Amino acid sequence: MKIKSFIIIAFAGLLGLVSCKKDEDKQVVSDNPTAPTLNISSPDLVLLKTNANDTITFSGNAADFGVKVVTTYTLEADTSASFSHPVTLASESVNKFTFIVMDLNMKMISLGISESMQKNVSLRVKAVINSVVPAVYSSTTTISVKTYGAPKLVLSTTPSQSLSSPADNGIFSGFIYVDNMNRAFILTNSTTGVIYGGSGGTLAINGDSIHAVVGGYNMTVNTNTNTYTMTDATLAIIGDATGSWDNDQKMAYDFSEECWKITMDLVVGANGGTIKFRTHGSWNGDFNLGIGDASHSEYTIDNLWNNSSSQNIPVPGVPGNFTVKLWSNKAPYHCTITQNSKK
Repeated sequence: MKIKSFIIIAFAGLLGLVSCKKDEDKQVVSDNPTAPTLNISSPDLVLLKTNANDTITFSGNAADFGVKVVTTYTLEADTSASFSHPVTLASESVNKFTFIVMDLNMKMISLGISESMQKNVSLRVKAVINSVVPAVYSSTTTISVKTYGAPKLVLSTTPSQSLSSPADNGIFSGFIYVDNMNRAFILTNSTTGVIYGGSGGTLAINGDSIHAVVGGYNMTVNTNTNTYTMTDATLAIIGDATGSWDNDQKMAYDFSEECWKITMDLVVGANGGTIKFRTHGSWNGDFNLGIGDASHSEYTIDNLWNNSSSQNIPVPGVPGNFTVKLWSNKAPYHCTITQNSKK
């Protein structure tokens, strides 16, 4: 019999403290809405591989804005209590969040918790009714989270890179970056020691090295069907500041800083001076990053907007040489634009 794991988070609405203001028959949002509260039944969350397909449910009572209105609840997590770079674990129209253990395990690993390690994670719930009314937040609760490791296929050229199989089902996936020095690689199963190579999407045990052009890839390997796919996931900078809205300037991935970066001359001033970030060669890929307009002022270079409606990012300073860095591993996506020299 499967063991079901449950953590109950209560959003206790203090209904007696909130009254609905009325102007004749018109309801008005309370000036002091009741924020949700966050109660954790246990300070420890241990994710086990043996329970990978089980569920964990977070649920509770609603916040109260003083009116009957649809509310969006977002469960946020961060390894910092200040929530400087929170990760959205889930967003629902009802105050209930259910996760498959293997999915939650991967989300926690994306926070920077090394596999099979234990680390404190801060949790909070954000309640929103629209873009005009300020969001209300629960108090921050910190729990200790332990993740579990998954079988891996490790790249021969850069052992720090690997593909993982959280479900341990023979399907491995992940992001890899191929640099100019390591354009051919093989994959080694960290559990069994079996070595894989291949070409043209066909996988082979002890096969020849897999070749790729320089760039980032979302790679999936299926050892059941002996196939693999590599989809271009390189990030690029583009804009009039780079000299053209037609030609991508491919960025390189820096594993030490966990960001994309590029150093190049940029045009600033009357002849240009704006940029955006996108998936290499397409506005229809995973990324179309810019800032917000007047109605979406929350989107800045510290909180980039991944949307086709995002606006161009102005380059500060004067024409010259710049280093641009972009962090896109988790939301909020953010960038820095640093001038190195002037022309």
